[in-house]
Amino acid sequence: MEGGNILWSNDAKWCLTEGVLWGRNHWLQAYDKIATVSPTQFRTLFRKMVNPMNATAVKYNLFRVANMTHPIDDPMRVDDLINDVTCGRGAIWIRDHLIDHGVEVQEPSVGWKVTRATLKPMSISPVDMTDAKEKREVMIFYANLQKISGDALMDKMAAFQTYLHFEFVYAPQTDTYYRLNNQPYAPPIPGYFVAPNPWPLIDGPSAYVV
Repeated sequence: MEGGNILWSNDAKWCLTEGVLWGRNHWLQAYDKIATVSPTQFRTLFRKMVNPMNATAVKYNLFRVANMTHPIDDPMRVDDLINDVTCGRGAIWIRDHLIDHGVEVQEPSVGWKVTRATLKPMSISPVDMTDAKEKREVMIFYANLQKISGDALMDKMAAFQTYLHFEFVYAPQTDTYYRLNNQPYAPPIPGYFVAPNPWPLIDGPSAYVV
């Protein structure tokens, strides 16, 4: 936070070196090379996809918010109240873009698994960030989350309590904060799933220029 505002930044790096890489273990930097691209293809990828995507209002958001009030096989179940936007999703978009442009893409040893950290409220309601009281509540929530890595014991305890009970989440698609209503008192547990092929773009097919 800075000057009374919440600043969002994503320092995740695209896995692009001499080829396109897919991680088996993000932190140990163990990767499979899934494609080899020429300098021209590399520049085209950034010009037609990465730069246009970075220029949109879509911002990094770790948490997917889903309505889990129905069993998973119930046709009335409503999922994805708020979608996540992660580096895993971005890597899948890169994969699809390369395939669209005739680049041969290899299947990674772990398949196309991506992480989803799901929050499961009963409902969500938008926060009026022009209301000083509501904005302050959001600011305090995120300030406490930032304290998890701090040194002070009381800060850590306050942050951990905040983490256990997610009260707000940011929806990058609409640049809106939402209050999570009747959110279970438990931390989000990341799960893995196999990404569809092709991966649906967050703003539809026009999100980047093919």
